[in-house]
Order: sequence, then C-alpha cells, then structure tokens
Amino acid sequence: MKIYKYLFISLIFILSVISLLFLTTRSTQAAGYGWITPSYSTDNYGCGMGSGGLYKSPVTVVLRNYNGGGAISGFIEAFVPGWGNTSTNSSSLYIGCVDVLVGYYVHASVGGFHEAWTATAGYAPASTHAHKNITDRFYLLPTSFGPSIAIQAPSDTGSWINYDPDWVVYVVPSPGHSSIGTIGLYAWNQTYGTVPCNLCIRSGTFGAGSHNLGKFGLGDGYYAFGARSRDNIAGGTMGVTVWSQGREYFGGTTFGYFGKDTQPSTIVSTGHNPTSPFSTQTVNISARAQDQAGLSGINWIQIRLSTNGGASYGAPIQSPGYGGAFDSTFTITRGPWATGTNVCYEARAQDRAGNLSSWQARGCFLVRAGANLVVTLGAIPDKHVGENISATVYVSNPTQQNAGGFYLELCREAVSNAYNTACVGGVWTRWWISSLAAGGLTSRTDSPWQAPDPGVYPTTYRVVARADLDIALPGRVLETVDVTDNWTTRTYRVIGPFPWFQTTGGDVGSCERINPRIAPPPTVPPSFSADYLVIQNYKQPISNFTSELGWRVWDYNPLNIRPRDCPGPASMYDALFEKYNVDPSHVLPGNNPNNTGVGGNRVFFSSPTLSVPAAGVVYSSDPAIIFVNGDMVVNGNIVVNANTGIIFVVNGSVTVQHGVQQADGVYIIDGDYTVRSKGNNISPINPENQLVVNGAVIGGFNDDGFVLDRDFRSIANRTIPTEIFNFEPKYLWYFRDIVGDKKTIWKEVAP
Repeated sequence: MKIYKYLFISLIFILSVISLLFLTTRSTQAAGYGWITPSYSTDNYGCGMGSGGLYKSPVTVVLRNYNGGGAISGFIEAFVPGWGNTSTNSSSLYIGCVDVLVGYYVHASVGGFHEAWTATAGYAPASTHAHKNITDRFYLLPTSFGPSIAIQAPSDTGSWINYDPDWVVYVVPSPGHSSIGTIGLYAWNQTYGTVPCNLCIRSGTFGAGSHNLGKFGLGDGYYAFGARSRDNIAGGTMGVTVWSQGREYFGGTTFGYFGKDTQPSTIVSTGHNPTSPFSTQTVNISARAQDQAGLSGINWIQIRLSTNGGASYGAPIQSPGYGGAFDSTFTITRGPWATGTNVCYEARAQDRAGNLSSWQARGCFLVRAGANLVVTLGAIPDKHVGENISATVYVSNPTQQNAGGFYLELCREAVSNAYNTACVGGVWTRWWISSLAAGGLTSRTDSPWQAPDPGVYPTTYRVVARADLDIALPGRVLETVDVTDNWTTRTYRVIGPFPWFQTTGGDVGSCERINPRIAPPPTVPPSFSADYLVIQNYKQPISNFTSELGWRVWDYNPLNIRPRDCPGPASMYDALFEKYNVDPSHVLPGNNPNNTGVGGNRVFFSSPTLSVPAAGVVYSSDPAIIFVNGDMVVNGNIVVNANTGIIFVVNGSVTVQHGVQQADGVYIIDGDYTVRSKGNNISPINPENQLVVNGAVIGGFNDDGFVLDRDFRSIANRTIPTEIFNFEPKYLWYFRDIVGDKKTIWKEVAP
C-alpha cells in the first residue's frame, strides 16, 4: 500500500511563521518539490519494537534531481515526535529508527529557495513497512515546474466581511500532472491569537481552475491566511506549491488578510444639550458608539428625529466615515422647534463589516416656551379735532424664558398696517427695556398728542407698536415667533370738531368756573354762547364761553340765586320744598306731566322716579310745579304749549335720553343734568339729534354738574350746536300765582 505524505506545520516552526507575518511582498508563482513512493528493502530488526507490536524501521532521506534522479546536496531537516530533530547539509540524512505508527517530518531545501515540507502518515500494514530499511527520496522542483494555487475568496485585500465565507481557490497542476490531490489552508486569527486552520485540508481530484472548498466556520477576527497545493502522483512523482498568498519561509512572500466581524457596533449613549430647551434655542443631539476591540470598527453613526413623541421619524442623518474607530461620537445641531413640541431621537451604528445595529438609546424632551414678546395696544376711542390722544403699549413675555433687552417702539401715524411700516414724519417713540422676565408684563405710555384735522370726517388713523429682541447683542435670544405677535396696530377715528352748545334769551350764571371744551365756531353767525350776561363765582376768567353783548363777569359773589347762594354742596330741592310747604300727599298721577289737570293746587309730588314716556308729552295743562323726590328720566319729547309752562324740581339727577329732540320746561336739579348721545355718525338713517330746551336748566347744587354728550360726530359740529337752551321769560309771569311775590330770580347755570 502506498504511503501519502503531506505538509503539516510542526509546532516547532510556528514562531518562525508569526515573526514573518508582516512582510510586504506577495507571490502566487508556482514552486515546489516532489517525491516518489519511499522504497524499502530487507528486514532490519535492529531498531527494536515500536508501538502496536510493530518493529521500528530505520529511515534515510535522500535528495534527488527531479529530471534524472541524480543526487544533489541541500539542507535536510527531520523531526521525529517523541525523539527530536536532526539535520544536515548533504545529499542524504539518516534519521534513525522511526515508529511507523508515529511517523516523522521532513524539511528539505536547495539554495534556500526550493524548499520542501512533508510529513508521514502512519505506516501500515506492518507486513510491508515495519522493520524494513526505508529510503525516502525527495525530488526538488524548480519554480516553473511546480503546481500553483491562488485564493480567490475571501478577498486578501484586508477588507472586512460579516459572514462565514466560502473558500474558493484557483489551482494549476505541475507539468505532467492532470490534477491537484490535496489543498491545504492556513488561517491565523490575529485578534485573538488563535490558529483555527493549521491546516484545513481538502483532498480529492482538483483539475485546473476554480474550486469552492466550502466554509470553514471561522470565528470573528482579523486573519492572515495562505494556501498550498500538492499534485496527485503522476509517474511516481508529485509537486507541492510554496505558500500562495502565504509565507514562503525562505523566499519572502506575505500572507493575505481579511477580517470577519458578525457583531454590530453598540450605541453606548445618546444625549442632548441644553437638557430642557426653549423654543428659541437650537439643540445639540449626540450619539456615542463603540465596536468590539480588534474587530472591524465603526463605519458611521446615524441619528433620526421625531417631532411627535416618537410616533414617526424623519430620514436619518448620517455621520462622516470613522474608518474603523473603536469609540466615536456624532453630534448634530437641530431646532428650534415650536413650544410644546415633543422631540424624540435615537441612533444606530454600522461597522466596516456592514453589521447594522438596531435603533437604540431613545431620548426625548419637551420644548418649553421660549422668550416671545407679545405686544398689545390699549384701545383709542374716537377723537375730535385737537383732542389729546394718549396710547399705552403693553408688552408681555408669556413664556418660560427671560427675554433680553429690547426696544419698545410706537408710531403715532403709520403709513401702512405692517411691522416695518414707515412712520409719518419718520419719528418713532422708543423705550429701552433692559429685560423682561418669563411671564412678565410691562407697559409704556406715550406723551399725549393732538388729533389732526383731516377736513373730512370720519378719517381713520393708524398707530403701530412693536418690540424686537436684538439678537446681535450679547445675551439676546431669538423670539419663538419672530415678527408675528411682537407687533400690533390700533386705529382711531377723527370724527370732526368738538361739539358745542348755545344759550339764548337769558343770562347764564355758575357757582363754579364756566369752561366748555371749545367756544362756538367764530365763522358761524351767531358766534356766541349766550346773548346776555354770563357770570360766575370763580376766581379765574371765563373760558370758551362768549356773550353776544360781551357781558362776562367772573369772581362775582353772591350770584343771588335765591333761596340759596353758593355756599358749597346744598339742596335747592330741600330749600324750595320747605319754602313752598309742599304737600307730599298731592301726588302726580303716573308719569305724564299732563296729569296735573287744571285748577286746584298746582304743586305736585312724585316719587321715587319720574319717567317721561318714550311717546313724549305735549304739555297743555295749567302751569304746574312737580317736585321729584328722586331722579327724572326723559324718554320722549316734552313740548310745552305757548300759553302754559311746567317746572321740575328734582332731588336727584335728570337724564335726557339720546332719542329726545326737545325737552321744554324749567329744571331745578340738585344732581347732574345729563344729555345722552347715540354715539353714531355712521348710519345716515339714524343720525345724532340736536336737543332744544325751551325754558331753563338750573343744576349742580350738590356739587354735581352738566354732562352734555350730544355729538354729531361729523363736520356738522363745525356749524351746529348739539344742545340749544332758549330761556323763556314767560315762566316769571305764569308762575306768579304759584310762587306769590317771592323774590326768586331764575338763572341758567352753565357748566
């Protein structure tokens, strides 16, 4: 039976392999050696008994030329397990007695290049090999005559894969040989210092070409690897390659390299800064990844974001390549987001072998309300020409973040309804506000200015207020909603000149200063407030109230308004009630003054409120005086016929409603005399009414006064008085029988 010998790397030579792993050249050229079946001759029992009941055999190794069989000299080294090694530089080496069941190893080389390694299998059967003289003949082949082998997969470029590869080799037998009989692979795991293939052998019949040797189940790590092949025997000889993509021990060829890594990198941690961001801030979001030591290392890290609490995520943001780093951190800057946004993020990593981790280390934060200046303007009511306007600007920061310094600005007359509007005259009123705390509110009020006279009424004017955080300065922040709610506008209308009132036919007197808002327009005849005497018990001149005759007297005392003068707060009602001995049981029936009838006692009592009906009254009864122990409300017109008259003595106030156009009679009032306005100059079918009073109004004895609110709210104010008081002397005659010969002088008291 033939004995097939093949290369096994002895442990005695492994350190030599390791020390030469990092040489830089690589060769795939054919080289090798060959041998024929070892010959054996006569019996020789001189070596004694070996294992298994078989005698040992003496062994001699000889070197021969491949093409003629002649002896050649070279280096021969042999190793016998359990005994040791021996060597020589010669054409033959006597190894000694060898246990055929244990075998021996041989290394031969000529010129330091054509090296040969081989090792025996066990000798069997004993009948043919035991106790025989054995001659082991080696035929050294030149490079061009040996077989060749190249590893096609895995790639030997040093790249990383994440799967157990198929090993594919390309072989070419030696000349004269039709096939390769044995392929050996060597793989050293440099990461963990192990040699899982030493050797991994595949035997068979491999013709020239590529052959898939299948998987070898290598673990993770970075590998140096090589391959050798041996011809099938032809003509009694075979060739064996040197290391293809492997180390030729005396020739200087390097191993190939590849890495296997099936373990993905791990996201160690994620985080964000600031930890509780405001809606004005950007946020740095970081992910840190680590890979297993000695494996492929991190290729990249990805971070993805959600703005709905993790319900869905946007496209991943990928880091630059990390080139196999063991520990890397990737940081992105995103935001700002709107207040209340629930931002979540997570990360994953891929190593250079292509292993991709799951999305890991999820983190979330809720965006807090960032500094946001909200500007509002107080309402500005309708104005008359020349009336003072005062605007108050409010600015709040309804958020959780303090606002830095900013200017609060006001334009009294803006060109347009916009944040960046031009200001008529180019002047903005500006206030510097150094800071506004979260949740804070402050305000500024502009100095008054006068409403312009557009000549056409009503005319609308626009006021704009704005605030802006100056982010160019240190310590400032951008607003959450910039140029959206940090400005506001208000409009006001100039509705015409001030309204004014006029008196005719009598004197005007006052216990206080006579000072209406405006005088009658000088261009409208008759341009006077009164046509006779105007007198006041006040130490400053009469203002804005003219006399047609120029009779104006101030600081005159007493005014001789009997039975009371001007001592301060007092009740004319009480004085007259006592003076004329009013009978409270003589009550006016209902609210219609006409119910006084004719004849009899002409002094009536009414309590608590006299409310003239909205349908109005045309007073035609005999002259009468009605004492009202309360207030009087005139809901409809009071028209007094020419041949009669009526006097109202009121303990409270008198209110003339806005629809009343005529309220005749004499009114003696302790409280206010108020004339209501419709406040309407828009609807042409419901305009303001002028009020005409034919009689007299004497009021304000209890330190109250006159409230004349009628206002045409139009250009009509320029020519028409809103209230006219026409004094009628007939009351002095018609009431002579009621008041007797009392020396009472009735005067109109202007406000």
